[in-house]
Amino acid sequence: MRDPEKEKILIEEFYKLLLWYPKAWRDSHGEAMLSTYLDYADRCGVTMLSFADKITFCLSGLRERLFSFGKVGHWTRIWLFLGLLYSIFYAFTIAWAPELKAPGSIGPFANPSVITASFITMTWIFALTNGRKAAARTSVISFITNLAVCILGGIFGWLGPSPWAALVFAFFTMIPWVKIKF
Repeated sequence: MRDPEKEKILIEEFYKLLLWYPKAWRDSHGEAMLSTYLDYADRCGVTMLSFADKITFCLSGLRERLFSFGKVGHWTRIWLFLGLLYSIFYAFTIAWAPELKAPGSIGPFANPSVITASFITMTWIFALTNGRKAAARTSVISFITNLAVCILGGIFGWLGPSPWAALVFAFFTMIPWVKIKF
């Protein structure tokens, strides 16, 4: 058996590192993880968490917090696919202007709405792989990006997007955000 004082320190350190995980995950898996780690520490004679253990706890906690997997609804995926199709249509028929060098243009695209389109694409990919939290967060990021492009475009006189295009982008980014939830 291990020294009770060292075990107490090990448990306190473990609980500090467990804060990297979401609360719901800690409530359902924290005690089992602690007992597994204490059994491992007993068998191997570990008296304190190593740097590698701490990094592993931090990274796996962040992975669970940011990219935990869960079912994404069929209709949400279809909705995101429609947003993806709209993004492709917008990028290559409306925003595509390789010969134009105007303020706010990004490479061959006449306006920075292609950034929003890329976030919608990432949201759809995350939804396909059942990455609930990642899909919800990239949906929020694409909405904020769309809003920023509209505001900055108005301030600096960029070529786009039009108010209607901005509303359509906002619509495609808000629905998954509301339906997927964090």
